[in-house]
Amino acid sequence: MAAPQPRPVPLRDRGGPAGAPAGPSPVPQGADVTVDPAAAVTADPSAPWAHVWQVVHASHLDRRQRVTAWRLLHGQLFVGGFARHVHRADPAGHVCPHPSCAGQLATLTHVFIICPLAAGVWDWFAATWAAVTGDDAPPRSADLLLADDTRIWGPPRQLRQLWDRLRLATICQLWAAYQRGRHQPDAAAITPGAVAARILSSCKKALLADWRLATVNVRQTAGVLSDWLRGRDPMITREQFAARWCHRAVLCALEELPGAQPVIHWSAQHPVPLPA
Repeated sequence: MAAPQPRPVPLRDRGGPAGAPAGPSPVPQGADVTVDPAAAVTADPSAPWAHVWQVVHASHLDRRQRVTAWRLLHGQLFVGGFARHVHRADPAGHVCPHPSCAGQLATLTHVFIICPLAAGVWDWFAATWAAVTGDDAPPRSADLLLADDTRIWGPPRQLRQLWDRLRLATICQLWAAYQRGRHQPDAAAITPGAVAARILSSCKKALLADWRLATVNVRQTAGVLSDWLRGRDPMITREQFAARWCHRAVLCALEELPGAQPVIHWSAQHPVPLPA
């Protein structure tokens, strides 16, 4: 019979605060200590995609888009692969409804990245972003576009809010397109151009809503007592609006005159034509 394993030291006999595990003795002052870089990286709990949770909790973004992204990050969107995993729906509902997919299982990566519908939309998204920034287009990567992992590529810091808005709007409209494709008899009518047009319309509404926050005190036009509207002041400055939407005057231009109105340049043809 093997000898019993030694029992751990009782908590009351361990050094340090009550309930704290005993640690090594303090290092004498002036001692030569070598820190292992690998151990330091392992001890850091932060991940390169940890900021994505701050994005889905940002109150200035569209709630429906944030909820869709939150469910995507948790793997809770009811795609065909998830339905098959939980033994729901018939086998015909487990495949992608796009005519070009030839019975491919509708996983999250397929629906949002690999499917020709999603690929065409992301190509338009990348070309639009390159036209706005004048830099290289972002790669079509699931880690970057779905989880916002910026280890391989990252947007400029001053354009972070614009990146979050466009990315979440694209995810939300791709999910809506997949839902329509499952329930419409003619899924071929849903094209990358139709999805991109919905993204364009959604972003224009967000742009106009931001301009209203920059010019109108919504607390005084809500029709209720201002004391009821507590919390963060939703108003933004004209400079903040320009930082969000007017980079290089590609999507929108705003003159520095006091009464100047924004000029929206973003359309179905500019800066990048909608896909077919």
